[in-house]
Amino acid sequence: MRNVLIAVAIAAVLCLGVTGCGKQESTAGTGHGQKDEAAEFEDGADKYFPEQMECPVCGGEPIKPDFYVETERGRIYFDKQECVTKFENNRAEYQKKFDKKIKEYMMGGG
Repeated sequence: MRNVLIAVAIAAVLCLGVTGCGKQESTAGTGHGQKDEAAEFEDGADKYFPEQMECPVCGGEPIKPDFYVETERGRIYFDKQECVTKFENNRAEYQKKFDKKIKEYMMGGG
């Protein structure tokens, strides 16, 4: 019984070490294991919200520099093409939700 407990404990420690204690971080784009912010995208574009880290349509992460919409205030990024299409098909609704989320972030809620 003792050997079984030791084996389980060792397996648990190894599992945590491999998975990073359950943290999910993107390594896409930056190469340093951190979640990408729009500000990190070196695409020469003005960013609508440089601190943007999640898709304004589905909330998915990471956002990607290849999926975006140009607006008067700058580029908004998405995690996949499907979300770009949804945003473009209902720009007013998603723009309003995104602006509300930015306001909450700026007030310390994000």
